[in-house]
Amino acid sequence: MSWLAAVLALFKPKQQGGGYQPLPTPEPLPPPPAPAPSAPAVSLSSRLPTMTPQNEMVLVDELRRDEGVRYTRYLDSKGIPTTGVGHNLNAKPLPAGWTYPLSDSQVDQLLEDDLDDVYVDLDRNLSWWRALDDVRQRVIANMCFNMGIGRLLGFTKTLAAARTANYSTAAAEMLDSKWAREDVGIGTAAKPGRALRLANMMRDGK
Repeated sequence: MSWLAAVLALFKPKQQGGGYQPLPTPEPLPPPPAPAPSAPAVSLSSRLPTMTPQNEMVLVDELRRDEGVRYTRYLDSKGIPTTGVGHNLNAKPLPAGWTYPLSDSQVDQLLEDDLDDVYVDLDRNLSWWRALDDVRQRVIANMCFNMGIGRLLGFTKTLAAARTANYSTAAAEMLDSKWAREDVGIGTAAKPGRALRLANMMRDGK
């Protein structure tokens, strides 16, 4: 056998019984290591600032000014039975056993409960509102308190502008609305109505 034939013979598969003998099955590779457990997801809202107690106190004072404080039942400008600080009795009747005139603590409890509802509605529908500065948080919360989340969501241009920090446009769109002209009033520079006060706050951040 020549040296070339000897070398080639080393690379030929071995024959056994006249048939082809396959190469041995290689040892199976070990399974890949399990991925390290990832950190639990963090919700967006948990990373955003919340309304501080100090800011909420200012909001309460502004709502008392804008809505008024009543200790008996009355009809608002739309004929809705109301009490306390703009508390809608059709939406939420008084707790069982409460009678008029309400006490200061009862008025405060109604207002606290109504604000909790406002925050829940805003977080569910406009979660970015918590990323706003204190003044503009109060503007959005005040509007939601007054008109409800359904009507507030109709202010699409105002909300889009506020979300992108285009506050002058947001303020202008607030004033260009039936809510400003007919519901809460614009007033004058010398004696601003609720809509103008909130629009100025939205535009200027103070």
